[in-house]
Amino acid sequence: MFDYNIKKNEDIAVFEIIGNFTFERKDLIYREFDKYLKQNIRKFVFNLEKTEYMDSSGVGTILMGASYVNRYGEKIKVVGDTQVIENFKCLKVDKYIDFFKTLEEATESFKKPI
Repeated sequence: MFDYNIKKNEDIAVFEIIGNFTFERKDLIYREFDKYLKQNIRKFVFNLEKTEYMDSSGVGTILMGASYVNRYGEKIKVVGDTQVIENFKCLKVDKYIDFFKTLEEATESFKKPI
């Protein structure tokens, strides 16, 4: 199973990934991400609270997005407190991505200087 929702809150795009984020879904999410980049959105949150499984393609999609927004002084925020998040953290990507337990913490962090 896979589904996603995207909500734009002022200048922040929140991607909620539900189910399995795998190779078959990466292009769809990347195209959605690219739409927001073209609208000059540079603040992104990936809410993985309902993500049950993420393969290396899912991780790569988020990291590719992080490489774009890092050029503008931003970091992608990843939300969740699941095994998927723990596996993600093992990659030592905190130079490019910030991790939060709640969506509120993630969105509030954009108001603080990096």
